[in-house]
Amino acid sequence: MNFDPNYMTDTAWSVRVAAHELAHALGFSKERMEEKSMLNSKYIVRGRSRWMVAGNHVKAKTRAHFGCDSLEGMELEDEDGVSSRKIPHWKERHARDELMAPTVGAGYYTALTMAVFADMEYYSVNWSMAEPMSWGHRSGCDFLEKKCSEMTDFPAKYPHMFCDATDKETLRCTSDRRHVGTCTANIVENKGNPADKDVCPVVSSYFHETSSGTTYNACSDVTVTSLPGSLNGGDSWCLDAELEKKDDNGHKSVKGVCAQVLCEEGTVKVKYLGNTDNWHECPEDTQITVTLNDFKQDGKIKCPKYGEVCTIAANGSSIVIPRALEGDKREEQEEEAEESVAAPALSPGAEALTKASPADLPAEEYSSEEGPSEEASVEEAFIAEAFSEEASHPGKNSESPVLQAASKQPQQESEAEQMTAVEASATTQQVSANSSQGTVGWATVSNIPAFGEAMGDGGTVRGRRVLPLLFLLLGLWGFAAQ
Repeated sequence: MNFDPNYMTDTAWSVRVAAHELAHALGFSKERMEEKSMLNSKYIVRGRSRWMVAGNHVKAKTRAHFGCDSLEGMELEDEDGVSSRKIPHWKERHARDELMAPTVGAGYYTALTMAVFADMEYYSVNWSMAEPMSWGHRSGCDFLEKKCSEMTDFPAKYPHMFCDATDKETLRCTSDRRHVGTCTANIVENKGNPADKDVCPVVSSYFHETSSGTTYNACSDVTVTSLPGSLNGGDSWCLDAELEKKDDNGHKSVKGVCAQVLCEEGTVKVKYLGNTDNWHECPEDTQITVTLNDFKQDGKIKCPKYGEVCTIAANGSSIVIPRALEGDKREEQEEEAEESVAAPALSPGAEALTKASPADLPAEEYSSEEGPSEEASVEEAFIAEAFSEEASHPGKNSESPVLQAASKQPQQESEAEQMTAVEASATTQQVSANSSQGTVGWATVSNIPAFGEAMGDGGTVRGRRVLPLLFLLLGLWGFAAQ
């Protein structure tokens, strides 16, 4: 992969773009899914036949995430017809903020994508490292089975995902909390058929293009000064707010501001504009009363869920703490039961690959010391196998990361990009990756210590003899960025 430092204005986003491309190379591809009989197009949803990934793990994790027992799999994007199926992505409407969505936003590496690798049967999955995603979480069957136009007052029903298209001025947080934007973007389904076209309004974000000097409203960009009431910086996230401006210039109502966030032992602390000397504890479902210049007094900043702001570090690495991300026991038991219903009995060998974790079990049933130990030496030795043939040879159906686009608004990957090979060259220092199985190739992250030094047993997806570069990148990027 080629990284151009001149265009890497947002490190976290650039890292997740690279991880997205690596996931395709590691098997999130049409060829591998067909090889494992994971694809199905027989289900009619929202009036059309939909392509789904219908492996046992995917089915279980999809039902658990969305809280819908009738799901038969996870939908793939199909808006561009055959071309969109050449390089599969999750349906944007259903997983906008996921790593394998067609547009990379936060790029959460959730159990949905982990399940794809688990269903391939040559990867072992550490479910405890799954990153939570608010988009679609426990949204129910209507969200997936009905069109936005068929749901009454859907922006109020799903406020974290959709917005009121009649209000295009109020500043709000994007669903991944990385940006402040306005309700001026849409997720469009069936766009080729005006009679069936469905439009779901979402909050847009504005990116910064270094070459043109265009400003974008990312909370992580310290140079942004155009956001009323916001404190920008590398550790800043967008928090919901209730603020009113004193005058009629600009936005009268502000419902999203950037604030610095500190994640500490499962708790969230914030600093906000006008009070940057002290960290303020911000428990979920509480509010902080704030007084800001140019705003009326007694404004409110609403405290976020821990998992929404304490999952991805400023450098793009994963900072998941399974204990802190656990929900109540009832929800965990429901998810565990859902998986047991969807997944058939496995052989002892296969069962070992699906060992439960904090995402699946009540707190008392999980020990943080628990985890695979037999492969620790393999992890520390930084063992990886060569990418599939499709990712190794130019001209095959694999994507190029097009990393110069890291400074621009995420766009649907073009077919030209998809048909470009994932190259092994990098502008960063190349690290040789050798093992007893032979020389594998080159890693693309500079100055990286051995995997065991940084993550212990935290490798989220690994083959029986494989340490995929995907989580090498996510888990260790912090060392390279320091």
